[in-house]
Amino acid sequence: MFYRQLEHNEVHNNCRKFPVIVICENIESPDNVGMIFRNCEAMGVEEIIFTGSSIQLPNRKIRKISRSTDKRVKHSYIETTTNAISMLLEKKFNVYAIEITKSSQSIHSFKFKDNCSYALLVGSEKDGVDEESLQLVKDCIEIPLFGSNTSINVVSALTIALYELTKQ
Repeated sequence: MFYRQLEHNEVHNNCRKFPVIVICENIESPDNVGMIFRNCEAMGVEEIIFTGSSIQLPNRKIRKISRSTDKRVKHSYIETTTNAISMLLEKKFNVYAIEITKSSQSIHSFKFKDNCSYALLVGSEKDGVDEESLQLVKDCIEIPLFGSNTSINVVSALTIALYELTKQ
């Protein structure tokens, strides 16, 4: 059998939005922000909320890296993560942090429920999710790692979590 890569105009995705909001706390790398837009658009995320010292938009480098998905994914900025989480909790979102803690659950055993709205919180490239923010989330979900490294890139962790959430 002969395989060839399809051209973009030959691919027809089943476009769909999920009741999922991503909170980006202190994400400062334009490369990471651009890829977060691109992956959130691909996974049908409803909205991205940037907080704290996250890079401000619009930004030419982010537009290029995101392949202009920053134009297609609703996004906003809220000064503090605690305000963003409080707002989403009032709207009955289940807010989870993607972070390794003493009590975090493996994403392999975590069960997302149907007919629920979710918010996934990811933290800064350097420090992860702030302690204050961790106190407000419903739970923490971790991505099990098998090497000696104790963390993966924020974009990779978010994408794995979004895939698992939309798959379930």
